Order: sequence, then C-alpha cells, then structure tokens
Amino acid sequence: MQENLFTLMAGDLAQFGPERDGALAGPIGMVIIMSLLAVTVLLVMNMSKRVKRLPQSFDHHEDANQSSDDRPASS
Repeated sequence: MQENLFTLMAGDLAQFGPERDGALAGPIGMVIIMSLLAVTVLLVMNMSKRVKRLPQSFDHHEDANQSSDDRPASS
C-alpha cells in the first residue's frame, strides 16, 4: 500500500516543470513584478513632486480682506 502511494505521488511530481504545457508561470510572474515595480516608481516620483509644492505649514491665517461678518457661521 505504501509503495503504491509513493509511486502515485512520484508520478504526479513528474508532471511539473518546463516539459509541461503552460509553463509560463515564471515569465508571467516576472512581467507582473516588473510592471508593479514600474508603477511604484512612477507613483513615488509623482508624489514627491506634489510634496515639494506643498506649503511649509498649514496654519490658518485670516485674510485682511475678509471681515468677521463675512465668515460663514461655524456649527
């Protein structure tokens, strides 16, 4: 019984590898990884440009032109 189980498992293992049809998992995986890497690089470049355009601080300064009557009521 154990011998039959071993030969059955060994026979299934022999079907994997480059001899098997559809052995494109490696190249397709590489294309996916490279495309994700390229998208990540483009995203980092875009976000660094946007961060450089941000003001130094986000403190709220009131305009001299806006009076206290013109401001909307706060809830």
